[in-house]
Formats: sequence, C-alpha cells, structure tokens
Amino acid sequence: MIRQISIFFSSIILAGTLQAQEVITGLQFNETIRQEVKQKGKPALKQSVHLMLPFFDDFSGDGVFPSPNQWADNHVFINSDYPVFPITTGVATFDAIDENGRLYPQAGDNRFRADYLTSHPIRLDSVFSPEPKALTAADSVILSFYFQPEGLGFPPAETDSLVLEFFHDHPVDSLKGWVKVWSTPGMTLNAFFALHNTYFKRVAIPITDTAFLKPGFRFRFYNIASIRFPNAPSHQSNRDHWHLDYVYLNYDRSIEEDSYPDIAFANRPGSFLKRYHAMPYRQYRQNFINEIGDSLRVRVTNLDNAPANGSYGYSVRRTNGSHIHSYQTGISSFPPFSEAGYVSKDSIAWPLINFAFPVNDGLHTSYDITHVLESHNGFEPSHNDTVRFRQVFDDYFAYDDGTAEAGYGLTNPGFMAYRFKLNTPDIH
Repeated sequence: MIRQISIFFSSIILAGTLQAQEVITGLQFNETIRQEVKQKGKPALKQSVHLMLPFFDDFSGDGVFPSPNQWADNHVFINSDYPVFPITTGVATFDAIDENGRLYPQAGDNRFRADYLTSHPIRLDSVFSPEPKALTAADSVILSFYFQPEGLGFPPAETDSLVLEFFHDHPVDSLKGWVKVWSTPGMTLNAFFALHNTYFKRVAIPITDTAFLKPGFRFRFYNIASIRFPNAPSHQSNRDHWHLDYVYLNYDRSIEEDSYPDIAFANRPGSFLKRYHAMPYRQYRQNFINEIGDSLRVRVTNLDNAPANGSYGYSVRRTNGSHIHSYQTGISSFPPFSEAGYVSKDSIAWPLINFAFPVNDGLHTSYDITHVLESHNGFEPSHNDTVRFRQVFDDYFAYDDGTAEAGYGLTNPGFMAYRFKLNTPDIH
C-alpha cells in the first residue's frame, strides 16, 4: 500500500540544499472530484423517493458520488484508493473537502460538521415480501456497517468524530428531528488496529424504539472535522479521513451476524504495465515486451462463514473495439475472510499477464480490462463482483492512479526531480 502524492513544489533538476526539508501534507482540493464535476457534473438528487427493505450499499459502483437511488446528498467521496484492507472494493470517504472537490469554507482550527451521507426515506413500518407484515420491535431490525479512520489519508484528531443519527418523527413528543445513536472519536489507523485487531470495525445498531419504525425512517452519517496544522499554519489542508463500507439495514437479523453470502473484489486491479500506470504509446511499442508486468495483485474476499466455490477471470478489449485477450481460472474453494483473509490461491491473487498489448503506428490508444468473479454457490450477483480498469497509452507518463492522497513539498528553497526512463528519444 503506497500513499500517492500530489507535488506542489517542483523543479527540473535535482540539486538541493542541506536546509531543504521534505514535508507530506494534506490536500486543499480533490482533483478527482473536480474533474468529475467538470466533465460529467454531479448526479441529480432525487426527490420523493421512498425505499423498501432491505437497504444495502457497499459503494462498489462506478463514479465518485454516492448513488442517488439510495442517498439524498453528494458530499462523500466514493473511491477504492483511500482504504487499507477494505471489506469490499469501494468506500464512502468522509473528510473536510466538499462535493465540488474544495475545502469547506469553514474549515480551520475549530471543529465543524463536514460531509453528510443521508439516506432517502425508508419504509420501516412494514415489509411486503415474501408476504405483507407490520414491523415491530420484536422483528430484530438492525443497521450495520464497517468503518476505518485514516486509511491512506490522514487520521482524524481525537476531538473529531464520525457520527450516526436516526430521524425521529414522533407525532406527540418534542424530540422530532435527528437523534444521535452512535459516534466514535478520531484516532490513527495504528491505534484503531491495536484497539480492535482489525482494519475495518463492524458496528451493528438494533432499532427497537417504535418512534423509528415508521414509513419515513431515515439515517445519516456525518463527520466532525478540523484541519489544524500546528507546525505549519500556512499548510492547513484536508487532514481528517473516515472510510465507510458495507451499509446494510434489514429485519430478522442477529446483532452478532458478521457473515454475508457474498464473494467480492476488495481492490480494483490496476495497470498491466511493469513500471507505470500509463505511458506514451510510442514509448511502449519501442520496448513492449519489457514494459508489460508479470502478474497482477487481485484481492478477493468471501464474506460468508463457510467456504464458497467461485472462479475468477479477466478480459481485455480495445476501447470501443475488438476483444484482445482473456484469462480464466477454474472453480476454486474460497475460504471465509474471517478465517483466512483474502483468497491466497496464486491463480486468483496473482493472475499472470501472459500477453502484450498490440502495437501499431498510432499515437494514442486504450484498452478496457474487465475483472469478473462468478459464484458457484448461488450467491446473488452484485456490483462488487465486477471491476474495470482502462489502460491508457497517450502522450504522458504516470506512476500512480491519478488519485492523490497527500501533498508533497519542500519547506525551504531546494530542488527535486521526477524521472521517467525513455525507450526512444522524445521527438517534441
């Protein structure tokens, strides 16, 4: 796991001075969100949506905003880049950056409410399948989720927190509104792991108060943030990160329930290149045999409490064009994640890259790689069993995936360089 950085001070030549000190800091903007807003805009929020049980989201879909079919706001950042050893690919990240990719105007030393993630209204009074039934406190209605502080970002301060609220709509008493039902203080990921012995902690909240068992039930998460940077006030930037995964609300559940009939990806396998995330096409074709990697790193998880049979494969297709290559494993037994962690079988965890992208005389091209898991236990298909990556050959080099988790700079005058090895002289 390597934290990617955004360089905010650079020069062409490596020279330097003894006085120059390197510094890693938070970001003042999220470029991934800014580009998404610029190119596609934000998804339109839906009005008058009423959902039925079950409610589920593991944030494994495409895009950087939460699904408007389930959520009523756009504040959190949906990504696979910030979490460390997630339950499944995709999390909702809470921080001090708004839905436009900029620091909140009120961000500073003082604590403030930052990102919200608010559900649409949910019918928590009744279910209608497999047969109509009114829900009561005896029906074991439970909301569960997993969370992690910091990840590959920056830890929330001890005085900051992640909060969960339920909407209280009692017609008589004066408590109508949002009611806090759970919160946790900020800490580093190392402290979190030492406390819980896991990188993502499961939380289960039983809903027994009849005031919440109503047709218009809602829940929301938000984070209380501050971005104080005491050693360098001019570098105040995004420093509070929380990551939320696998939100599930249903009835007839157990508070101890920690298994789900689901095999899923826990990462998005990236570049097929040995050294780069992306590179110029003319540089690739000059030495394409040596530029292709040997294998990928694929993390697959079985969230059931028993072994599950499944298979994995990937396919490569020229963007908007023909099929190029396929890789497929046979059926294997996936041990439970709670016992063995991610699937360790080499053909799945480290699938071979036993081909090279075709070469021609063009200047630009790209290939779409689709990774698919197939359950042979009858598990329902889900977004998290398919992930995609686009391999780009254009006019630039890139070492990372384009999502910056931190900033890098020099505190005093100095110089730095970023090196790319050419296979052929640059003609420009």
